[in-house]
Amino acid sequence: MKGAFWLFFLSIIPIITMAGAIDYVHADQDFYVLVNNLEGGLNNLARASELYSYVISDSGLAIGRVIQNFAETISYEQGVDVSVIEKALKKPFVLTGKGASLSINTIISVDPNYFVELLKHLGEGFAVIFEVDTTEEASTLLQNFARLLKARLKSFPTSYQLVTEESLLYSWMDEDVLILAGSEPAIFDAIEAKNDPSHRLINVSSSASETYREASSTWISGYFSKESLTLDLGVQLSVETKYVTLSATVTESGLVADVVQNVAFLATDVAQDLIKANTNLEELEPQKVMGDYLVTLSPEVGTFAMNEFKKWVVARGEATDSSLYPLVEDLLRSAQAISLSGTVAVPTPTFSLILKAKDGFDEAWNQLETWGVEAELKGGWKIGRLESDGATLYFLESPGNFLALTSMEPQNFINLFPSFPTLGVAPGYSILRENLLPDCVFLTFMDVSSILSGIFGKLPVSALIAQQRIESDETIRYRLVFR
Repeated sequence: MKGAFWLFFLSIIPIITMAGAIDYVHADQDFYVLVNNLEGGLNNLARASELYSYVISDSGLAIGRVIQNFAETISYEQGVDVSVIEKALKKPFVLTGKGASLSINTIISVDPNYFVELLKHLGEGFAVIFEVDTTEEASTLLQNFARLLKARLKSFPTSYQLVTEESLLYSWMDEDVLILAGSEPAIFDAIEAKNDPSHRLINVSSSASETYREASSTWISGYFSKESLTLDLGVQLSVETKYVTLSATVTESGLVADVVQNVAFLATDVAQDLIKANTNLEELEPQKVMGDYLVTLSPEVGTFAMNEFKKWVVARGEATDSSLYPLVEDLLRSAQAISLSGTVAVPTPTFSLILKAKDGFDEAWNQLETWGVEAELKGGWKIGRLESDGATLYFLESPGNFLALTSMEPQNFINLFPSFPTLGVAPGYSILRENLLPDCVFLTFMDVSSILSGIFGKLPVSALIAQQRIESDETIRYRLVFR
């Protein structure tokens, strides 16, 4: 499993942390992320996910072998003792920082140089804290990091410097840790926290302390104050973030991560309405998956869904920018069911926004008529075509009383629509359902195997699902499930 170990390490290093090292996280830091038993979690993921196992195995895409070859190359060419770094990464370790924010959507990379570049360019307030058993072990680890980064190692009375052509890192060691940091003040802060418990984040912040007690035994856990973690997982609500917690585990049926945002709603009456807006999965499952992704949400949050629509609409121009969006907002506000679906793994991505409304869509057609859109009836369907700045958007009202705003040619849409599966029977959804929240206001489904099959050929069934649930007037939970 060494290939799997290095692959996932290089992929998730932007969001990882530790346990004995938690004592070095200063009260002034904005966040920490803690990982326990990295190798054990990866082994569990390989057993749970056929796709992950296929990607790393020699009988599949052999990415694990690629990573192992990288390790052998740096060992031969740069003198890196890979086993020393592997040993350090099997223990708990922490990433902590201040003055900048991380993103939950950080791009996962399988490029072996990604980790190297990350270390080289640690921000001034950032530090990575590795747990060791002896000062000698810390010294050996530091020397190997210097070789990995192709850095000159300089020793000073208060710290070490790792100097490369394009960056400068600082380091400090003791009998229990090795710290790499983006600045010398970050080193001093870590030492102060260790020497004086009153300067430790988990002793000063009750929410950070509670998070550590409850989640420190999970595979990955973390705490983020205020806006230090950027969330872009669901509908954007009018809230002020107090803090965010992270907890991730690997079960027999996949990777499950919970991100809990503790908030203050800017309008309390809105908060009470949104708590009632969570929709049972059974009500979302009849939505059609018209490609390799589906976004579906509770009608009660439809007015917040414009950002999702704008992500996929390619039409631009005066009618699109100044007139179409308000029209769509009106449709979303009156909709009884909302879904956005399409295909991203093609040269020209497609999208279809499908809405159902009890009062019909006469007002929308009247507005389209003022823009010169002439509706025609064909096989019971009402079809309109809007052109703007060289792009085309079609409006199709079905005999079943739903309206589709789509980039697909009308006849193609009409012919294919009956054959598209519903979310409830999509293979990727079925293997993840048992780990999902029972209700939510927002759900995104990504058919990972379909998206990647255009590059790698036929792959085992795999999917990623993200949910957003309003749990109280102070808590929003996001759940990500992958298998």
